[in-house]
Amino acid sequence: MGENIFENGDFGSGSAVVLQKDPKLAPGYTYTTNVPMDDGYYTITNDMRRWPLLWAGWQGIKDNSDDPIGYMMVVNASFQAGLFYIDTVYDLCENTTYEFSIDVFNLMDKSYPNYIKPNLQFLINGVNKYSTGNVPNNEKWNTYSFTFSTQPGQDSLILSLRNNAPGGSGNDLALDNISFRPCGPKAFINPRNPFEICPRAFSPKVFMASLQGNRYNTPQYQWQVNEGNGWTNISGANQDRYAHLNGNVGFYRYRYLLANTASNLINEKCRVTSEENYIEIKKPILSFIDSTICRESSIFFNGKYISMPGIYSDSFISKEGCDSIVYITLKKRPQQFGFFDSLICPKDFIFFNNRKINAEGYYLDTVIGTYGCDSIVRLRILHRKNTFTNIDSTVCKGKRVFFNDKWVDQEGIYLDTLVDQFACDSFLSLRLKFKQSPLKVQVETTNPLCQGDSTGRIQVIAVKEGINPILYSLDNANFDTSLVFSNLPANTYYLQVKDDVACLWDSTIQLNNPPEFRIGLQPKKSTIELGEFVTFKVSSNDSIANYFWSPDGLFNCQLSCSPIDVYPPQSIQVKLEAESIDGCRSKDSAYINIVVKQHVFIPNAFTPGSSEPNNTFGPKLRPHQIKKVERFIIFNRYGQILHDIKDVDPRFHDISWKAKNTPLGVYGYLLRVHFLSGEVKEYSGNVHLIR
Repeated sequence: MGENIFENGDFGSGSAVVLQKDPKLAPGYTYTTNVPMDDGYYTITNDMRRWPLLWAGWQGIKDNSDDPIGYMMVVNASFQAGLFYIDTVYDLCENTTYEFSIDVFNLMDKSYPNYIKPNLQFLINGVNKYSTGNVPNNEKWNTYSFTFSTQPGQDSLILSLRNNAPGGSGNDLALDNISFRPCGPKAFINPRNPFEICPRAFSPKVFMASLQGNRYNTPQYQWQVNEGNGWTNISGANQDRYAHLNGNVGFYRYRYLLANTASNLINEKCRVTSEENYIEIKKPILSFIDSTICRESSIFFNGKYISMPGIYSDSFISKEGCDSIVYITLKKRPQQFGFFDSLICPKDFIFFNNRKINAEGYYLDTVIGTYGCDSIVRLRILHRKNTFTNIDSTVCKGKRVFFNDKWVDQEGIYLDTLVDQFACDSFLSLRLKFKQSPLKVQVETTNPLCQGDSTGRIQVIAVKEGINPILYSLDNANFDTSLVFSNLPANTYYLQVKDDVACLWDSTIQLNNPPEFRIGLQPKKSTIELGEFVTFKVSSNDSIANYFWSPDGLFNCQLSCSPIDVYPPQSIQVKLEAESIDGCRSKDSAYINIVVKQHVFIPNAFTPGSSEPNNTFGPKLRPHQIKKVERFIIFNRYGQILHDIKDVDPRFHDISWKAKNTPLGVYGYLLRVHFLSGEVKEYSGNVHLIR
């Protein structure tokens, strides 16, 4: 078989569940995006399981491919049998046999055996070529195919699908994977088994083309090879056989292209492709070994002992007759040395090389290492020195210090002897002084911006007579270096400040609430007719910086929002949240009651072309009550449509009939209006055209 030349046969793909654009594929049927659809409608969709609902008995299926967003065509058959798909296939080759194939799914499940089953005919250029018979409701895709041949000079055709069964209860189907493929004899390569050989055993190998059937009386060949980078033509390989002469290591796949004429052979839409075969020239088998030995050791390899570091190799023949090469990388472990320093107190000793050692100096020992190799250990002994530590300490007047197991409250120098972390002697000297002056602290406060919020702030802006570091605490929290306390509500706080010598300053700090920000929402009227506007006025006890209206989309203002006129589409609760220039917020709401009165007046006569006000014909509407005019039709007594308006907004479009050069008489009209309240009304009657 050749490549599929009908690219539109899978209906494409897309993320939308239903294709929004009409593909114009089904004459006599109407395309719709409202699913499920009625008789006489069709749609393009990727997954019926994602529809809002299905008709009783319908199967929820997706398209027949691995593409999660691939499309298929779904048809609810018309009450009358007839065509439901038509398309043109281009780029055909003359005098060529093609196979047509299509997948069909009967949407009715097995519990509806007596419902009408689809019965399809396939027409080429209007001539019936094949019929499916009744498509069973077996809850799976069914594939139908047939072959046909093009005429001399023919490069295109019109494909039509006809449903012979009427619509009604059943006869609902899905289509997918329409394909046209060049069709030729089955093409094989002999021998059928691949060649897998070693380089030393290589000899030229011949591949033979073998055709099943006599469909081509003058077969043309083009052999191709794929070495891992895609299929390429082999220059001059146009016979029914090809010899592989290359003995280099590699994997070579072969196939041939086949057509009945030389011109068809170079056209990918007119030829078929054979099955594949391959020849593999195997690589030698390589093994790599790493070996590490001690300085005085050796290993046996390739019939001898080796002890020098380096790379050595040996060759073998595998059981398949291919070369097998072993590489060994020999390394020697370096002699290990351990260097250790040991600090001891002058009166202590350590045990090393089977003896006690106390004197400072270097000592050696030889031991067996982790891998059984010699390891040299060197030890250096050093004496720790006695430490002397002097401490200067200043404390706040009236405090005392615990030193050498007693409290000290007089200035002076004090001594103590300790044992350090290494158990050696350590001498400690303390010189104690007292600080006389108290701390002087300056504090700045900021009250909360809005009543009840936490935007207050306490900050220490200066500390005098203190010794750094200075620490701060609010409401008995842990002392730290932060001198700013933010995000505070109105309250009474206890602030403490202490320096490095434990001098302490404390005070109570008061933060106060500002006046509450309040607004009032005042509609001019609380009950209006549909289409009227209502005026809102906002009052407040402070300047308003921002307005936040709801519901969204009803109000169109940013800064100056009072007063403001609004056209509510229905009875509604209007809410406003306002923000002051300080960021404070306040809320209010008002309920607006809408009385629905639909004002539609349609004249029964008009005089076109006159200077009178009534010189055109159309409905008299209140535009702000109307969402849209769905349809406004004027027709004569024979049913001929003279004026047709669809889906327009009467606020921006003139929908009136001017009736230029139209004879006198009585004309019918039909008006269908969508009101803002959601109600849809239809008006019809007659109008007299007079002059």
